[in-house]
Amino acid sequence: FNDKYFSEAAREVKMAEFQRLRQGTMTVDQYEAKFTELSRYAPELVENPVNRVRRFRDGLRPELRSSLILLNLGNYNDLYKRVQMIERDQNERAAASGSRFGSNREGNRFGKKPMYGGKYHVPPNRK
Repeated sequence: FNDKYFSEAAREVKMAEFQRLRQGTMTVDQYEAKFTELSRYAPELVENPVNRVRRFRDGLRPELRSSLILLNLGNYNDLYKRVQMIERDQNERAAASGSRFGSNREGNRFGKKPMYGGKYHVPPNRK
């Protein structure tokens, strides 16, 4: 596949993109799809199952990755399923938290006005 449709330079670009791949703002499913797509251009980096798991895990967002450390999953499919569950749980917690304390998101804490310079903002005296 690669030899027929991609030049050596194009393969190197895709391999570099794979090596730099991080989840960032992608969902776990989007990250996994991109990981799988780009891994075709760097088969030597993921042919060993342990390396595949490590590379996928290391590209996850820190809050997801830290939840996986104690599990020490060596199987790619197990890792993927587990991180999907963790992401779903985090999203549900964020949604529940956001619905109860929605005004916090705008920086308006419990109806209080923001502080300026460590003191409450006092409008200038106009005489």
